[in-house]
Amino acid sequence: MRCALPLLCAASAAAWQPATLPRVVRTASPLRPSPRLPHPPVLSTSSALPSPPLASPEPRTPSPPLPSPLRSAALLLLPALLPALALASAGATEHLHLGQKIALWFSRTGLPDWAVLALISMVPAVELRGGVPVGNWMGLNPWLTLLICVLGNMLPIAPTLLALRSDFVKSLAKPLLLRAEKKLAGLPTGQSRTLALALFVGIPAPGTGAWTGAIIAYLLDMPFGSAMAAIFAGVVLAGLIMTVLTLAGKTGALIALAALIAAGVSAIGSAAKKETD
Repeated sequence: MRCALPLLCAASAAAWQPATLPRVVRTASPLRPSPRLPHPPVLSTSSALPSPPLASPEPRTPSPPLPSPLRSAALLLLPALLPALALASAGATEHLHLGQKIALWFSRTGLPDWAVLALISMVPAVELRGGVPVGNWMGLNPWLTLLICVLGNMLPIAPTLLALRSDFVKSLAKPLLLRAEKKLAGLPTGQSRTLALALFVGIPAPGTGAWTGAIIAYLLDMPFGSAMAAIFAGVVLAGLIMTVLTLAGKTGALIALAALIAAGVSAIGSAAKKETD
């Protein structure tokens, strides 16, 4: 019985041992290269041919600067040229509408047309550039309208120049006057300054006119006679331009404005040349 026990254990162990399966050896098939898509040629950063040297820019000779009087006069006239061109190209409907409103308001008082026209020309926001179209709208003679508007625009200028010389007005507007005086310090002197002021007043555009010219004349410390002469000449020029504008339309106004600018610049240049000589 002792001999049969080892045999029984060996048989049971053999019964529990799993059967070994035959191994299947798979041979890997050779890899086939996948078809390659054609690539665009790569541009080389380094070319075989040497790149030509960059040509150095030719030195520019600086244009000669404008003389000091002409440059200062241009600075004075520049803010007024662009609004004047815009006014001439767009028509005077805005000023005509405002002038008509003021004329209708003054006509309720029973004043005659010439008095209404003179009062309109005194208003700082309207002045002569609004009075001339109103006179044409009223049906008055163009040259009579021009005369009334010039006189009405000039009536408050002399009192304004005298009032600006008083200490009371100086104390009220001292900060504003000092700031504006620094900006106008480089303007020309003598006759060229008078011509520049006349041309500035003579451009019928917003921001210009006899009232603004009186303030500029005070800031430049111009004599009373020179200031009045320059402002009067500018008012007459503005009246002529507005008369041409109302009679000949935009084309006539542009021609008159171009002639005014050419004549004014030529006069300022000749005056500045005489002063430098």
